[in-house]
Amino acid sequence: MASLPVLVVSCDRYADLWRPFFDLFWRRWPDCRGPVYLGSNFVAFDDPRVRPLLVGKDVTWASSLRAMLDRIQSEYVILMLEDFFLMETVDNARVEGLADVAIAERVGCLRLYSIYPPEHPVAGHSDRTSCHR
Repeated sequence: MASLPVLVVSCDRYADLWRPFFDLFWRRWPDCRGPVYLGSNFVAFDDPRVRPLLVGKDVTWASSLRAMLDRIQSEYVILMLEDFFLMETVDNARVEGLADVAIAERVGCLRLYSIYPPEHPVAGHSDRTSCHR
């Protein structure tokens, strides 16, 4: 599997969350192989492991997200929000395996954490991960 980019969607007004988010991110997912991006408006996060995606004025959340995605050269991306703190160690092999399945099956959305059962399960994968076509 090619290493998927991780996009953390944020904006400048939530910059106070970036340090705790990334402290936990690197502690809980130390073997994340994809490039890690932080999308914001004008302010970059001071960490050489995090690539800034500065999109300018915050018009709408959706337009900012679209501008961020347009700057990432990948058909697939792992999307996170800056206030979704990782509370457990990420099983990188499992994430990569699920991403492989999602890519092979051409699913539209793969939720890596869900409290709800899958709406459209992918055949042969019965865990609580949800796939949307």
